[in-house]
Amino acid sequence: MTVKEIYEQTIKPLAADDRAALANLILDDLAPEPPNAFHSEDELEQMLLAGLNSGPGITVTPEYWQKKKERLVERLGRRTAAQ
Repeated sequence: MTVKEIYEQTIKPLAADDRAALANLILDDLAPEPPNAFHSEDELEQMLLAGLNSGPGITVTPEYWQKKKERLVERLGRRTAAQ
């Protein structure tokens, strides 16, 4: 399954607030500094589409998701410990 297919099937159908929260979580995982919150659905849509068009798709495997989950849990633990 490609990233675009995942987006179309799982992310695009979400409510705007849920998509914005998910995008912030993903960007927080990728960015060294916490990103600014999205202010509109259009802004979120533009950023997601820019990401989808940024290069070739990747194959998403169970191992990919496991590593992603481990990184997110680790970051959340660091953030919680810092508060």
